[in-house]
Amino acid sequence: NSTLLFAAYSVAVSANDSEYFAEICKDLATSMASEQGKVACEAQDEVLQVCDQLYMNEKITENQLLYLRHLVLIREEAVAGIYDDFQEHQSVPLLAKALYELAITHPYQHSSGAWKTDYSKAGVKDNDSKIDDEEEDSDSSEEEEDVYEKEKLARKTQLQMKNPPP
Repeated sequence: NSTLLFAAYSVAVSANDSEYFAEICKDLATSMASEQGKVACEAQDEVLQVCDQLYMNEKITENQLLYLRHLVLIREEAVAGIYDDFQEHQSVPLLAKALYELAITHPYQHSSGAWKTDYSKAGVKDNDSKIDDEEEDSDSSEEEEDVYEKEKLARKTQLQMKNPPP
């Protein structure tokens, strides 16, 4: 599944996170050991191909593509729901539209490469929710590192929850 590996590699490089790549590769290897896992990987591959088409047709930005790739790789529930709907209607344009709508909710990425999360839904105030080039907070790099570390831990926990040890 070169599409899955490339997606994992591109997300890991953009986030400068080799552990992420290792975790996704381990998850893929584990998945490929069972028939159900192979089917899940094929589904992820299908979704990633549509994501790539959205990018190639300039419907989404590179950051949005990376965001979608990440969501597909971690088997985010929103992506699973979109794929389940696709299984019912078998319409690639509807799949693409749903992925596009998910992509435009992307919280965008800081220049450092760390994923920025929209914490407003969880009731946590995110001081960087508005992009303002004129006002740069001197503590922003420390905040970015904190967000990056929290998200790294969340990804690891999410992978462990989805693939508990035997």
